[in-house]
Amino acid sequence: CLAQKDRPLQAEESRALSNPHWDDKKPQRRERGPAKRRSAGNLVPYRIEVGSADGVEIRNIVGAIANETGLPSRFIGQIRIHPKYSTVELPGEMPTDIKEHLKKTYVAHKAMKISRIR
Repeated sequence: CLAQKDRPLQAEESRALSNPHWDDKKPQRRERGPAKRRSAGNLVPYRIEVGSADGVEIRNIVGAIANETGLPSRFIGQIRIHPKYSTVELPGEMPTDIKEHLKKTYVAHKAMKISRIR
């Protein structure tokens, strides 16, 4: 990278994007059906502006969110992929700085532009 010049390549120190309490919690059970999901915990739905028409798969979404936030994949709830967008359930206590970071995160060569579904 040209910005490194003569300095050795170093990993950028990441801001504290992960919640230290996430590691202490038990994973959410992934049960099927609307009634079961509601009782699974405090997951809230989000929309991301990447869909099947962009070539995205569930593993791409999980990987991008887990890698960018430090959130263990077991805390990522149901993901539904539609042609032009996708939905994903994430913890309700997710800090604002992480949500803002995810808005700029790319998956399948496209910005996720994540937003909470109300």
